[in-house]
Amino acid sequence: MTLPVPGTYVLDRAETRIRFATRHVFGAPVRGTFALVAGDVVVADRPEGTEVHVSLDAASVDTGLKIRDRQLRTRRFLDAGRQPALTFSSTALSRGPEMWTLSGILSARGFVSPADVLISSIAPTSVGFTARATARLDTRDFGLPSVPGVLGHILDCTFEITARLATVRPSLT
Repeated sequence: MTLPVPGTYVLDRAETRIRFATRHVFGAPVRGTFALVAGDVVVADRPEGTEVHVSLDAASVDTGLKIRDRQLRTRRFLDAGRQPALTFSSTALSRGPEMWTLSGILSARGFVSPADVLISSIAPTSVGFTARATARLDTRDFGLPSVPGVLGHILDCTFEITARLATVRPSLT
């Protein structure tokens, strides 16, 4: 799996999907989505210099159950009124035998925690690239409680990214 050509890419808000799944205390699955506010990927000549920045709208949480979504937006959970953004900023990119690992800092409701995103596919398009990635997050890292019928401790996240080339970086070589 190869990285896209060096340059700055902007995440397409309409085409990018951010999904999560968890099991609440009684074991039933809870699935949901967040809306992308903004995101960019700066692919460097050397992979380890690549940077990713993403911002999600905390108030956009949608699990398909309005009462649960309202509760998730409250101060007890996402605190969307005072902390409207969930952000990720990369700190490192490393290549494994089958996938890339994008390490970074995730910020939610005033808490920050390291997070690893596993990139399982990258495919070029005529205007940029698409990518698929996953991450497993522990909600306790962000001070979130586990509440029956609402939220479990582990969130399995899936990112389906569509990015469009904004500027090409001149090669340093």
